[in-house]
Amino acid sequence: MANTAVELPPSPPAPRQPVAEDHRQSVQAHGWLLLVGGAAVVAGVFLPWITAQIPYTGPVTANGVDFQAWVPLGGGCVLVLAALQVLTSTPEGTRNTWPIALVAGVATAVLSAPLVQSVTDQLGALDNQDVLRADYGIGLWLGAAGISLSILATVGGWGATHRATRPTRH
Repeated sequence: MANTAVELPPSPPAPRQPVAEDHRQSVQAHGWLLLVGGAAVVAGVFLPWITAQIPYTGPVTANGVDFQAWVPLGGGCVLVLAALQVLTSTPEGTRNTWPIALVAGVATAVLSAPLVQSVTDQLGALDNQDVLRADYGIGLWLGAAGISLSILATVGGWGATHRATRPTRH
């Protein structure tokens, strides 16, 4: 009697996650982006907005607190809280969070414009004095990047929430 090998059919590929689960993961990813953006706005308030090199004195900085930047600080806190709500909820529970976060991000950007103009005016005044070098500081750039990231994350998260919560057709 001869040994015959029995060939088994190949195993089926692993089942792919349902589309709704992909969208839930996308909502979570946008929540993390919102958290990073909001934290960047808050951190930016405490970092230098102006850096200057003054003769005989050395480097001098001014941060957002020096400019009384309470609007970006408050807006950043609202964005962080919205992100935490997104990260701890189901997509269904985030339907109202995304519009609030979008309003907070846009309002922070618009209401911070006078602060940026004030920084620009201060830099212009420093250029007219005996200052070796004066530039925008990292805090201002970080805050602007955080606001931009928050707005983009909010728009993407809102869309992902809509896709994750709509009924599926079979």
